[in-house]
Amino acid sequence: MSDISVIVLCLDGSDESVTAARVALELTEPGSHRFTLATAVPDIESAYVTGIDPIVPMAPDAQLVEVVEQRRERAAGMLEAAAVQLGLPDANREVLFGLAGPALREYAREHQPALLVTGARGFNDTRHTGVGEVPDYLVRRAPCPVLVVPADIQADRNGPVLVCVDGSEHARHAALTVVPLLAGGADVELVTVAAEAPVIVPDETGYEILSERKWEAEEDVLLDEVATAIARPDASHTVLSGPPAETLLSAATRSSSRAMVIGSKGHGLIARAVLGSVAHRILSEAKCPVFVAGPRT
Repeated sequence: MSDISVIVLCLDGSDESVTAARVALELTEPGSHRFTLATAVPDIESAYVTGIDPIVPMAPDAQLVEVVEQRRERAAGMLEAAAVQLGLPDANREVLFGLAGPALREYAREHQPALLVTGARGFNDTRHTGVGEVPDYLVRRAPCPVLVVPADIQADRNGPVLVCVDGSEHARHAALTVVPLLAGGADVELVTVAAEAPVIVPDETGYEILSERKWEAEEDVLLDEVATAIARPDASHTVLSGPPAETLLSAATRSSSRAMVIGSKGHGLIARAVLGSVAHRILSEAKCPVFVAGPRT
C-alpha cells in the first residue's frame, strides 16, 4: 500500500534541482508529508556503459570501486548541504547507484512515495531545451506522480493550480492523486478543452442558442463530477475550445497559474505517442511547474 506521506526530492547538486525542491515544499501541504532527498551515482556496471571518468573503461575494477566510492561521498555531502538549504535537517537521504532514471524509478517502485520532484533538466542534463532525459524518463515510467519544475519558472505563488480534465480516466486519475497533495490554501481551477461546438443553422425559434448552452452544460457536468471526486466543490470551472495543448498553455499564462496537473496515457514502446502529444508539449513549453500522473500511479 502506498505511503501517501512521502515525497521524494530528486537532487543533482544544481541550483535548478534545489529550486524544484523549494517549489514542491511551497505547493504541498506543510507538515503533512515526510521528505526524502535522493540522488544517483553510476555504479561500476553503468560506469562501463557511460564512462563516468576518463579512466573508464580502461581502468581495473579496483580503481573503479574507488571512483564510485568517491562519487558516493560527494553525493552524500551534496544531500547534506541541500537538507540545510531546504530547512529539512531531519529528511531521509538516499544515494542510489546506477543510471539516474532507472535508479529513481526502482526506488519509487520499492518505497511507493506519493510524488517524485525533479527539475526539467535534472541530473545535469543540459542538452535539452525543454525536458531533460531523466525527467522525461520519470514522467513516462515512474509508478507515482512526478512534479517537473522548469528551469525558467514563471509562476505566481498566488495563482490557481490548473487541473486539466478531458473526460479520460488518466486525466481523472491525475486529479485524484495530485490534488490531495496540494497545500490546503491553494486555489484549484478545473479546466477542459471541449471539441468545437457543432455548426447549427440559426432559426427564429432560438434553436442555435439552446444547442450551444446544452453543449457547454455537458462540459460543466464533467467538471462538476471531478470537483466532487476530489472533494473541492469550491474549485472554479473553465470550459475552453481550440487546439488542446496550445489552449491549455495559453490558459495557464492568462491565469498566472501556480502549477498545472495533467494525466499521461501510461507506458509503452513509442515514447511520445504513449505520453501523449498534448502532455509532451505542455511539459516542453510550460513556464509553471507541471504535475504528471499516469494510470499506473
